[in-house]
Amino acid sequence: LWLPAIMMQIIRNFIPAGYLWNGMIPHLIYYMNILETTPSSRSAYDFDVINLLSSLQKDFPKALIAVTGHSLGGGVAIIAGARLKVPAIAFSGPNARLSYMKFNVTLSDLDKYPVNIIPERDPFPTTDDKSLITENIRCRARDTDADVVCHEITRSACEIMYTCGSGRRPPLKECSEKYMFPLPTPLH
Repeated sequence: LWLPAIMMQIIRNFIPAGYLWNGMIPHLIYYMNILETTPSSRSAYDFDVINLLSSLQKDFPKALIAVTGHSLGGGVAIIAGARLKVPAIAFSGPNARLSYMKFNVTLSDLDKYPVNIIPERDPFPTTDDKSLITENIRCRARDTDADVVCHEITRSACEIMYTCGSGRRPPLKECSEKYMFPLPTPLH
């Protein structure tokens, strides 16, 4: 789904003054999608999610419907949220700002409905350009660890729990056992 965006990002970074092509890149990605043997408009990645959300919106018109996902699922959540104008929370998802035409969404909807939570050092959310609403979080992995460990959803959940709090619920035990977060303090 994001290969054309990755290719355009690489080319843009190697061409002197490549940023001047930013306005043309979404059009190039759109036409690359048309030339693909299976264009993304016919792929099942976002199709099933969008159909399910549309059905839920129709069956429960007063319900607040939101979508979330991690990694590729986060990218699909970004697309579905923007297309259907519902809140979407992506964790380490690929972005869609360069590919907005390919995914049949508007830039204003990408900047309004989805939020992408991006751990520092996580390489995956660097795919495509970021929309306006992103939340950067720390990754407390050791400097000697590969950057890909910052992509783990449990590590991100621990960071959010320790930064924002977890209410009356204790943090996940993996936070202290696996990721070396401090032990939780009892609330009595």
